[in-house]
Amino acid sequence: MGNSRRLKRAMKGSRSRGHMDGSGYGGIKMSEVLLDFAEPMLRDFSLPEDRELFVATVKIAGLLWNEAVRPRKGGTAELYAKLYQAAGGTRDPDMEKLCDAVIARGRLLYPHLDRLITGVHVTVEGDGECTVRVISSVEAGTVS
Repeated sequence: MGNSRRLKRAMKGSRSRGHMDGSGYGGIKMSEVLLDFAEPMLRDFSLPEDRELFVATVKIAGLLWNEAVRPRKGGTAELYAKLYQAAGGTRDPDMEKLCDAVIARGRLLYPHLDRLITGVHVTVEGDGECTVRVISSVEAGTVS
């Protein structure tokens, strides 16, 4: 099964059970939003072979989502510097362009969704099936 099909299956398994605007009990599921948001970053992975990179990328996408919801005063430079430091790598302008595009994608696709991601748990089974669980909360001081 192709990775695109697996990603769609994971999103289907995380479908919301309520209002698509995120209001009320059973609103939009942030696991589905995160997978959709991160799709440009995830499309080239093959599961289960790229399991570790897939998991790390989904977690990084959670950080990028928060940047889309609540931008830093100094822009993304500080976030990217911390990511490079954590990965033990050097600055990569192509990666930054991809991350900038993903952040812009989130702002375009979900302009009224103000939930911050506070936790991401990803499980990839041996057959490549994945489960993504997201913990989120409404940003303090915003009106939904």
